[in-house]
Amino acid sequence: MEREKFFKLFFDSGKDFYKKYWVIGPSILLWLVLGGLSKLSVFVNYKLNNSSFIAIWFVLLSLFTLGAMAFLFSGLIGISRYAAENKRSLLREFFLDAKKFFFRNFCIIIIIAFVSALIGRITHYTTLFAGRFLELSILSAQIIFVLIYFLLLVGILIFFSFSSFYLVIYNLSLKESIKNSFSLVRREYLSVLTLTIIFFLAFFFLGRVEGLLGELIEYVILIPYVSLLMVRFVLYNERPKS
Repeated sequence: MEREKFFKLFFDSGKDFYKKYWVIGPSILLWLVLGGLSKLSVFVNYKLNNSSFIAIWFVLLSLFTLGAMAFLFSGLIGISRYAAENKRSLLREFFLDAKKFFFRNFCIIIIIAFVSALIGRITHYTTLFAGRFLELSILSAQIIFVLIYFLLLVGILIFFSFSSFYLVIYNLSLKESIKNSFSLVRREYLSVLTLTIIFFLAFFFLGRVEGLLGELIEYVILIPYVSLLMVRFVLYNERPKS
């Protein structure tokens, strides 16, 4: 992507956010749902004293959380598309998109979660082996862990970045959504990598802002803005051929 077009992406997404501020709705709802599930998890874990029941509850809670994310993100991407195309979007459109794309987006999120967990395990055991074999200090092992994890992220997980967006924007199948995401990242790898680093740093430093303020910035500003920007990134590129 040309430099001018890349920077225009941020400016246009900012205009979308300013004019179509109602895109914060799904993100705030996500915040409330995740907060509620977190409190419920603490309550249930306190009540359970059987390791088998705790494991079952953890699996059920994880699936429910991923399902809630799939539903709400489908709606968020949908109304972000309406905002980018300067179309009117109401609560009805949000729920229509959330319901329509829920299952396929849930499958995409499950795949991404599995790949993320696999990357985490590979990184953990690779660092553990390297640390013992090379007799590394704790600090050196931590640096190697971060480097390996980052390399695997930008080498594997980054290609799934736009799967949900292709799914909702163009109403594609699960396979075609992932396929088009891989194709876009291959064509625009440096631009996507730059975006990934920017988002990573933004969420990293925001994570150091404690309390309600940090959560408000994340869910009221950052997440809706990232959704708008990712939607525009897809729209700025050629339509899928399938």
